[in-house]
Amino acid sequence: MALMCVLIMGFQTVHAGNTAAIADVIKLKDTGLGDDIILSFIQKRNLDYALQTDDIVTLKQQGVSGAVINAMLTSGNGSAAFAPVAAPAPTAPVAPFAPTANPSSPPPTMDPDAAYFYQELTPYGHWVMAEDNQWYWQPNVVVGAPAWRPYSDGGHWISSDTGWYWSSDYPWGWAAFHYGRWQLHPHFGWIWLPDREWGPGWVVWRNGGDYCGWGPLPPGAIFDAGSGRFKYHGRWVAADFDFGLDWLHFNFCYTRELGLPHWRPVGGVEGRAIFGRTTMVVGYRSGHTVINGENRVHFFNAGIETARVAQLRGSPVEVVKIQDMRSPAGVNVHERLVPEEKSLQTYRPGFGPKTPRRH
Repeated sequence: MALMCVLIMGFQTVHAGNTAAIADVIKLKDTGLGDDIILSFIQKRNLDYALQTDDIVTLKQQGVSGAVINAMLTSGNGSAAFAPVAAPAPTAPVAPFAPTANPSSPPPTMDPDAAYFYQELTPYGHWVMAEDNQWYWQPNVVVGAPAWRPYSDGGHWISSDTGWYWSSDYPWGWAAFHYGRWQLHPHFGWIWLPDREWGPGWVVWRNGGDYCGWGPLPPGAIFDAGSGRFKYHGRWVAADFDFGLDWLHFNFCYTRELGLPHWRPVGGVEGRAIFGRTTMVVGYRSGHTVINGENRVHFFNAGIETARVAQLRGSPVEVVKIQDMRSPAGVNVHERLVPEEKSLQTYRPGFGPKTPRRH
């Protein structure tokens, strides 16, 4: 509320449409994104911010850099481009890769995990090689909305016999939310590292007061189903280990809304405050399920206790059974809820034995 008051005071001399555009820039800054990503966002939108003196003062008070303010001043005036702030030099060369519209095969240097997903995901994003010399995928949604984060929109949690399952509306959600790991890269923004192990949702949980939150597990976090524990970059970690995640990595909502299709995310400044008032939850364990006809031990996404959610909501939380689709049910149909059977049919392609990944 305090931030909103500051914004309103600072935007009194700006047209209503520009007020929202300026507020978007401040939101991006508050999420912790670097100047290079914010500058790219401004350049792509090419809006006329029509900054007045009061607006510039407000932007500086909010910690927006001079480079970003200069970009806003020149945006929308016909200028084709501006000089972005140089990104920090990586420890190894970063080699972006621009795939073709209809690729026939992945680059020869791709590891098997990335190669499998290459053709499936390329229509919805692009592949980049990061400093660790591994291929990551980034969905197109990040380009148009740099403040976007995984497990945040276009979907909701469903309580299932595998724990909390993230049901996504994105046509690529069957892959990027149920396999692999997400990283908030200082230059690229959110990028996804492929992996072969299926899970209902690869996140860790926080809980406190009326709120709960979840953050995507980073690269290097490997679940050992036999012991029900995690390793992080090859070392065993405690059950309440935070994997170095900060408030920027988490999505929060009212606990009573967990599992509802129309839950309301809480983020920005309020999300930062909630992070400080919540603690890590031991929200995972080993579980057993049948995947492609085989009995398998898998990651069970226990998360927030359903009894607690039901108590706060005042109604029971329905649990559905996950069942396999042998192949997608149609174009971009990778999961299908069958209410009368209390089941969720989902596409979980089998991979065979897992290949160890370098960490």
